[in-house]
Amino acid sequence: MHVFLSRENEDEMVGNFLGDFIKAGREKDFKPSIRVGILLHRKIDSFSEKNHIFKRSRKRFPKELYRFSGIAVDIIYDHFLAKNFEKIAHESLSDFLERFYEIFLRKELQIKDSEKTLINKIINENWLYNYRDVDYTKETICRVSKRMKRENPLNECNIWFSQFYYRFEEDFFEFLSQIEKFIPQVKKELL
Repeated sequence: MHVFLSRENEDEMVGNFLGDFIKAGREKDFKPSIRVGILLHRKIDSFSEKNHIFKRSRKRFPKELYRFSGIAVDIIYDHFLAKNFEKIAHESLSDFLERFYEIFLRKELQIKDSEKTLINKIINENWLYNYRDVDYTKETICRVSKRMKRENPLNECNIWFSQFYYRFEEDFFEFLSQIEKFIPQVKKELL
């Protein structure tokens, strides 16, 4: 979702994509326009955690999963964006991602080898496009669970994803409407 929310500016798209990989303080290694995207990514995450619709989605999971539900909801919302992309963006997801990957690969970025490896895997395996598929999205939730340092029940969120699928989709569209109003406001603060 982050890349889509920065679609008006190439450097911000790149920075917003990098937001999950760049630790606080490292954004200074990037030119100002990419730095804005990285900071925007963090602002979007902060907005999401406080947003009543995002919270409503999180509450669809049992209490014992609440701690991990934010991660699941983020991935689930990516699924609904990918699934409904053409309706939302008025272009195909494949065209949008092809353009973004070309932009991203053209940039000379100061990123660690481990970050490059994961980013290349995301691009080569086209993870963002594959989020259209429910089973792929569930696999992603399981993959994220395995990458976490401690044992966790994140993969159990898939049961509730299936059970409340259409409710999550309704939440996503409400949330998208709110986050798209938030973006221009917060960008003014960052520029």
